[in-house]
Amino acid sequence: MGSFRLMLRLVAGITLSTMVMVGTAYAAGAVLPGGGGIAFTSERGGSVDIYLIDVTRAMVRRLTDNPEREVSLAWTPDGTQIEFDAFISAYDNPIFLMNSDGRDLQQLTTGTNGDGDVSYSPDGSQLAFTSFVYGECDIYAIDSDGSNSRRLTDSRGDDINPDWSPDGQQIVFVSYRDGDNEIYVMNTDGSDQLRLTDSPGDDVNPDWSPDGTQIAFESRRDGSPEIYLMDADGNNVRRLTDGPDWNQYPAWSPDGRQIAFVSGRDRDWEIYLMDADGSNQHRLTYSPGDDLYLAWRP
Repeated sequence: MGSFRLMLRLVAGITLSTMVMVGTAYAAGAVLPGGGGIAFTSERGGSVDIYLIDVTRAMVRRLTDNPEREVSLAWTPDGTQIEFDAFISAYDNPIFLMNSDGRDLQQLTTGTNGDGDVSYSPDGSQLAFTSFVYGECDIYAIDSDGSNSRRLTDSRGDDINPDWSPDGQQIVFVSYRDGDNEIYVMNTDGSDQLRLTDSPGDDVNPDWSPDGTQIAFESRRDGSPEIYLMDADGNNVRRLTDGPDWNQYPAWSPDGRQIAFVSGRDRDWEIYLMDADGSNQHRLTYSPGDDLYLAWRP
């Protein structure tokens, strides 16, 4: 893969001049313990920035204050750092890494190929991500030190939304190779790519349960986007949400007991929680601006 121009690389100490970190600007509370917080993006401050919310106390801390839109969040497996994409334009999406308090920003990619959708292996030694390199969006993997870049998918349609399995053996992802977005799984070297879903509506944003037995995902199979759950082999599909507006971006809690998601049911996009069986759905965030991408702290 020597021709791969956009290998992820750590650029320690480099920051964009426009990036301003505001990790000390807490609405209330202190640095959250592992599993106690959800990182999310929000327009509540005027621009799309990253915030951290204490799930138990609903206390919010703002981590960034930048003109670029921050999207596609991911935590490092040890819960100490957050990865995000700075959306500048369609194919200018550099990936950044910062501490969980918003400090020590590092730029990971140049971003000129629309890099994003980062997912860490459970031991933190590797990253899977999407990149638009050869005229299509494919999934790549790289070691965390920036070495050993390899292309994992090469299909007729875009491949996106990789998520590493908890046992580190597989990656679930979304592909348009068969004419609509469906969920697939593959080994971490890209072999044995297997289709898990087959529906008339798009199936996207898969998220593996912490014990590896289930996958939560978003689907339009019944019309508007809703959250569904299936076994890791694609069987036993069941619907968890039921309108009245779009429900998207499922994210498991570290203990596997809850799923966070984004919903427009109350006239703007807010973060909600529900039990893993779809019961006890309740609103977590309240803001005049949309709350969007989210990632639960390990």
